[in-house]
Amino acid sequence: MRLLRDELDIQAAQRTNQNLYILSIITALMLPATLVTGLFGMNTGGMPFAGASHGTLTATLVASGAAGVSYFLLRWMGFMRR
Repeated sequence: MRLLRDELDIQAAQRTNQNLYILSIITALMLPATLVTGLFGMNTGGMPFAGASHGTLTATLVASGAAGVSYFLLRWMGFMRR
């Protein structure tokens, strides 16, 4: 019974490590400097789309789309399990 419990603990730890790894990748993809400056309105002068009327929305959509593509790519490559 102890060996079974140890095996279950090891599997849970491996899933946790994998989830933390994926979380760090997603965090790095979702928080580039342009997204942060676009959402919080800090010095957006040098950003692409800054001169457009919907610059913040456009930058947010581009960053969200890139994160979504990265998520599906990681899922397709087998880094994420259901």
